[in-house]
Amino acid sequence: PGGGNPGGGDPGGNPGGGDPGDGGNNPGGGGTPAPTNAVGAVSTGAGNIITAVGGTLSGVGAQLPATTILGGTSGLTDSLGNAVEGLGGAVTTLGNGVKDGLGQTGNIADPLGTTTDSLGNVVTQVGGAVNDLGGGVATVGAGTPIMPITAGLGGVVSTTGDLVEGIGGKLGDALNSSGANSLTKALDDVVTPLAGALGDSGSPITSGNLVAAAGNAAGGLVGGGSTAVAGL
Repeated sequence: PGGGNPGGGDPGGNPGGGDPGDGGNNPGGGGTPAPTNAVGAVSTGAGNIITAVGGTLSGVGAQLPATTILGGTSGLTDSLGNAVEGLGGAVTTLGNGVKDGLGQTGNIADPLGTTTDSLGNVVTQVGGAVNDLGGGVATVGAGTPIMPITAGLGGVVSTTGDLVEGIGGKLGDALNSSGANSLTKALDDVVTPLAGALGDSGSPITSGNLVAAAGNAAGGLVGGGSTAVAGL
């Protein structure tokens, strides 16, 4: 608790008015809510693991340009480093999507949709990584008889990366469409009540609640599924 300075006061006069203090420690800010059920907790844990793997890959990629491989071809080491960093970024994006979506089951309206919405970016980042790798392959053997071969191979790899990036963009558009959103919402109406019935790690499953939740979820799936199909 914050303590104000005691006021001095005049001798024989008015007592000093001390500062009121700062009221103690400020409460913490908003942040991401903690998982409220087992599904959210497991998904958050999985997302954290995936994110950690992505961070590790990105760290390795950042170090690769300082490594001499294949005769000191700096173009290859730089491109390989960028590719691994890009792949790490894709994995991190996936982990965050799992944490922020399924990890928040019971806290947000569309946890499944939040996770699937990240998939387009994941694929796009993978495509970018492949594209980076192609640029490096094309530099191998520069000034030697094998250069036409490596240049052609690098071009093929880069073209593949472009195609994957394009697929990622289209996938992102499809997953953000009204039809896809209706479908994920219908599935959310099944997953969320079931997750709530399962309880958290400190509460056992209540079979009566689970049966009731399953019945209600099935009804919601039929209605929501019909709406989703019509939207497609």
